[in-house]
Amino acid sequence: MDIMRAEGKPLPVVVIAVRALARKGVDQPGPALRKLTRLRLSQTFWVWDKRGTTVKVGRGNATRRALRG
Repeated sequence: MDIMRAEGKPLPVVVIAVRALARKGVDQPGPALRKLTRLRLSQTFWVWDKRGTTVKVGRGNATRRALRG
């Protein structure tokens, strides 16, 4: 959530995943790690959407995630 809060605008899940990995010290994540992180984030966003914490913006490849409110 800090990544989205700091940006202040909707971000693609892949960008959030890469930034989260960079915060953990992984500067050059491989494709498998990026995909795993992206999938886990997507699952987390699904739960946060149900709670009303985040919102999905756009459709398909143009989908972005943002904090509600």
